[in-house]
Amino acid sequence: MKESVTVFNLDGDKAIVGCDRSACEGCHCSFFCNTKTSTFEAIKPDDMVLKSGDKVVLELPTGNTLKAIFISLGFPLLLFFPGFFIFSLLFENQLMMLLGGVISMALAFFIAGIYFKRRKREYTPIIVEKEEE
Repeated sequence: MKESVTVFNLDGDKAIVGCDRSACEGCHCSFFCNTKTSTFEAIKPDDMVLKSGDKVVLELPTGNTLKAIFISLGFPLLLFFPGFFIFSLLFENQLMMLLGGVISMALAFFIAGIYFKRRKREYTPIIVEKEEE
C-alpha cells in the first residue's frame, strides 16, 4: 500500500508525516475526517535528504497491513469464544458467560498491544521516494 504524505518534522532516521491539509479545502467530508489533524512516524532511509514540507511516498506492505488488522481485531474476537465457553462451564449465569468472553477479549487486546510495542519498527511505514515538485 502506497500513500503520498507531507513531512512535518525530522528526527534522525524517523520522520513525522501526515496528509497535506490543503487537499482538505473544499472537501465535503472534511468535517468528519480525522486524518487531516493526525501525524504519525515513518522510517526515513539514510541516503534520502529531506526537509520539512517535502512530499514523500510511504509504503507499508499489504501483508503487514492485513496481519496488523487480524492481530488488532481478529485475535480478540477469536479469544472471546474460549473465554465464553470456560465461564459457561464454571457458571450458569449468562451474564457471567458474557463477562468471561469480554475478559478474554480484553486480555487479547492487551497481548496485541504488547506485540505491537515490541515489533513497532516492523509495522512502521517506510518512505520509499521523494516526490518531485
